[in-house]
Amino acid sequence: MTRDKIIYISINYILLIVFAFAGITKLLEQEKFYTNLVNSPILELPSLVIHIIAWLIPTLEVFVVIGLIWKRFQVQAIYLIVVLLITYIIYTLAILLVAPYSPCSCGGVIALIDWTQHLYLQIGLLSLTFVEMYYHFKISKN
Repeated sequence: MTRDKIIYISINYILLIVFAFAGITKLLEQEKFYTNLVNSPILELPSLVIHIIAWLIPTLEVFVVIGLIWKRFQVQAIYLIVVLLITYIIYTLAILLVAPYSPCSCGGVIALIDWTQHLYLQIGLLSLTFVEMYYHFKISKN
């Protein structure tokens, strides 16, 4: 196995674990996630829209996991990761710069980090995703 393939597979597993954890946690603690979205200081949306978002985000995170596992859909999963992470980064920046308080619907060890650390984590994951994208296309050409 080449160095490029090892890097690609390693990043793929990291992203798979992160998104599996995030999606499953949000689905298992769906009511908590919904409540935190409703109480978000920057999401002033109708309850129905927030309810849809509360189901859509973890569903997309699970789709990412399926896509990363199923080679046929890896490119789509990588693009979906980029969209999700950019969305999370924008939301996190809004919480940090605009919001009067900071809610968190995170589970597990992620709940222990503050919003600035969330931002660094998301930027790091986005960077890893771009590295994975690079290696995916590099490996595909060979």
